[in-house]
Parts: sequence; C-alpha cells; structure tokens
Amino acid sequence: MRRFPIVGRAVMAAILGSAAPACSDAAQPLSITEFRDRYVEDFARRHPGVAVRAAAEDVVEVGAPGEPPHTTYLRRAYDVYREHPEELASVFATLNAGFDQSDMPATAENILVLVRPTTFSPDPDNASRPLLSRPLGAGLMAVVAIDAPANYIYAPAEDLRADMKAEDAAIWAKALENTRRHLTKRPRPPAMGRPVTFTTGEGMASSLLFEDAFWDSPAMTAAGPIVVSPMGKDFLMLALQSDAGAVAKMREVLSNPDPDPEKLAYILMVRKDGRWLELP
Repeated sequence: MRRFPIVGRAVMAAILGSAAPACSDAAQPLSITEFRDRYVEDFARRHPGVAVRAAAEDVVEVGAPGEPPHTTYLRRAYDVYREHPEELASVFATLNAGFDQSDMPATAENILVLVRPTTFSPDPDNASRPLLSRPLGAGLMAVVAIDAPANYIYAPAEDLRADMKAEDAAIWAKALENTRRHLTKRPRPPAMGRPVTFTTGEGMASSLLFEDAFWDSPAMTAAGPIVVSPMGKDFLMLALQSDAGAVAKMREVLSNPDPDPEKLAYILMVRKDGRWLELP
C-alpha cells in the first residue's frame, strides 16, 4: 500500500476517504494500463539511468544500477487519478519522489507487517544487520517494513528500534495494528467444490498469514483444516483439506509456475498448533 501525501487538497481528501466526485465520462480517463505506461515514461524521464519496467497490469518494477528492484503498486494511485484526473502530474510526482527514500525513518504510522521467504535478504552485503522478523513456518517469515510512497523499505531491526525509540514488542504491536487497518478485506471460508482466491490489489494479501486470530477463528475452522497456497505477495489460494478435488486443483496450478515477479511461495500449507506447516 502506498501513500500520496504531497499533492493538493483533492488528492488528500481521496486518500483519507472523504467523499469526492468520480471522474466523469467526458474526462475520458486513462485505463489502468495507459496510466501505467504513462507513469513508466514519466519515471524514465525523471530518473535517467534507472531501470523501469511494467511487471503487471498495475505493477511497475524500478531499480537503480547495482540495487535490487523495487515494486511499485499503482492501483491506489490510479484510483486517486480517476477521482481527480486533473491531478495526474501530481500523482506521478508523488510516486517518483518516493523512489529514493532509503533514509526514510520508521514511525508509528508508516510500519507494516509483510510476509517473505525466510531466504529473503534485501541487502545481502549487510547480512550482519538482520531485519525485525518472526518465523511463520513453511519457509516463510513476517518482517516489519516501512511503507514509503513508492516502495517498501526493509530497515534493519536496530534502525527500527532507534527510529521509534521502542522495543521489539511495541514495534510489532504497532506494525500489526497498521496492517489490520489496511487489510479491510478478508477471504471467505472455502466450501466444497473449488479453491477460493484472495487478493487485495495493493500487494498485501500475504500479510494476512500473520493474523493468527483470523485463521484460528471459528468461522475459518468450522469445516475443518484449510489448505493455503501463498502463491503471490498479493495472492492466496484456499481450499478445505477434506476437499480432495480442490486440493488436487491447487496442486495442478502449482505444477505450472508463472514467472511472476510478485510470486511468494508455490507450496501448500496447513495450520497446526498455531503455526503454518508445509503440506507434502
């Protein structure tokens, strides 16, 4: 999820959820792919020498030479533009301004919980300064990251403590609180017949894996254990473990991996004793 904190009153109102008129047909708004392509052109002009490419309909990857690419989700920016098409240049300026924010400090308002593989290392040359993380099981971990306007910043744990002047427990509590506020959607419990898919459109579906209370709730456990595949950072697939046909369908999907830059783990998982376990 991304913020757009700089532009005028109209955009700020949209971010805060205030009522605003939708874009009229007469305005002939750009489609999401046209918006993405225009942003790629704008970024390339503002940041010569920085690689930028479209990774999906509403996703762009950017990266300075010698650095790992950053993923920028454009859906929220596009929604702001649709409501206020006159602010297109300002929305682009905000996204571009957020590209180089490696020194952005952590605050109680801008930290989130993300899920990544336990092998994830945003800065292999700085492995002696670990992230603030917790194991989830099945080769995954939850990490605290800073939600910058155009990318996530994976600050070392010691930097988070120093920025926030807080201990780990307080940092986790605030990051989870922020994450819950952003995750307004929840997947419905799967029924017999076929898998259920879940996405947020903002790159955060997998963060729900850290929400133990949701997965262990009576609503999600009433029909028995649930098999989950965290295929993408923003894509989960669910089925009842007792539904052999649906689980077989999930395995079929996993056997044909898509070269998606936003993939997370092509595995099946189930919960046991409050932890995720990989299903053979």
